[in-house]
Amino acid sequence: MLAKRQSDGLPADFQNFQRHRDEYDERQVLISALPKSERTRPPSNSSDIVSWSAKWIDANPPAHAADELPLGMELGADRFYSIGSSFVHGFKWMTDYIRDDEATLKVVAEGFAAAVVMTECAVCLFESQATNAARAAVRRANYPDWLAPTVAAWLPRYQ
Repeated sequence: MLAKRQSDGLPADFQNFQRHRDEYDERQVLISALPKSERTRPPSNSSDIVSWSAKWIDANPPAHAADELPLGMELGADRFYSIGSSFVHGFKWMTDYIRDDEATLKVVAEGFAAAVVMTECAVCLFESQATNAARAAVRRANYPDWLAPTVAAWLPRYQ
């Protein structure tokens, strides 16, 4: 069976996997060639990752969500990360600060909105990096139409 899988008639899934590994190796070579001063590593603490990501979004505002972020992303993301952890860890400490169900639901709704915008930005970031300018017109868009302005705005930075 192993010999059959390694023969010239490789299944398309394995060929795609091998292409992915080759592309990863190419990226590693490019990253290794950068001077250390130009390499930025994301933070290792989860809370710091949320802040770091939100700051990036604030510095690179998503065109599709411009009206939804009048105060930026960082403050809301940090707050919801903190409050969201209260839900995960038993909900008790949050009720010391927010004593009313309606206020709690407002905070949860704001947090979900922040999570949706961050997720949309992650999709846009992936798509802008995955799209080759020469093939952009023929590549199938794997995202909703309303994200297209952000993908288009972020695309040039990765070409």
